Amino acid sequence: MGRAANRAAALGQLEILKVLVESGVPINEPTDGGATLLEACAGCPLACHSEIFNYLLEAGAEIPHAGHNDRYRECNSLLTELIRHPQDDGLVRLVLDIGVQVNDRGIGRHSQTAIQAAAAQGDLDLVKELCRRGAEINAPAGFEYQRTALQAACNRTVVNMDLVKFLLEQGADVNAKAGTYGGVTALQAAAIQGHTNLAIMLIKDFGADVNADPAIQEGRTALEGAAEHGRLDLVQVLLNAGAKPRKGEAGFKNVIKLAEEQKEGHWAVADLLRSYERSLNQV
Repeated sequence: MGRAANRAAALGQLEILKVLVESGVPINEPTDGGATLLEACAGCPLACHSEIFNYLLEAGAEIPHAGHNDRYRECNSLLTELIRHPQDDGLVRLVLDIGVQVNDRGIGRHSQTAIQAAAAQGDLDLVKELCRRGAEINAPAGFEYQRTALQAACNRTVVNMDLVKFLLEQGADVNAKAGTYGGVTALQAAAIQGHTNLAIMLIKDFGADVNADPAIQEGRTALEGAAEHGRLDLVQVLLNAGAKPRKGEAGFKNVIKLAEEQKEGHWAVADLLRSYERSLNQV
């Protein structure tokens, strides 16, 4: 019955869940699937059903710590899951008021802290609330395609500049290293996404390293990321700021290749890089 209860919690089937709980399904024990009923409800990507969530709390459900169950190879904290699948801001505030650990990062290659998830959502108000409650603003990025809070904010398709500025004012490390697999620095994220004004601010006002090392796997330097995505203005900004080829590379050949091998072919970027390289050779 445990799996059936988890499924009911995830799908919003309150009456079915009540019957199963009243029949003796343990509220706080993980099922064979690895999740407690609260986690099943919070982790559903379609919706976290606030009515079910509140019912479980009233029935005695406890907030589990991430990693409480060794059958989980991948899991975030309950708070992080609520933030990642936003449906009801009241649930996030409720869990915070209960006293959940705001820096619980979960386990696994894709784990995030709550503030990293909130920054990825572009939610300035929630980021501020988490900071007030002691969130670690420079918690390191998770292993695979994960970001620090600042990196996550800079990596958004539509950037919230107020959020980025707030994080920096609170001491976010502009040069925090990229996560191991598919990670980015804040500037690399801005370059890839095409946020020219953000990149200029990070470089001029906060000392972002234009030549910071890329992620060990699936990584790009800021210049490579801008070239690969056809960000002509950003390539020029980075070159003006002293961007160089990746360590160990003699010239811009590989950066030019990244620009040209894309389906649409970023020829203007490739031409700019060739012209810049020629000017260096003439000095």
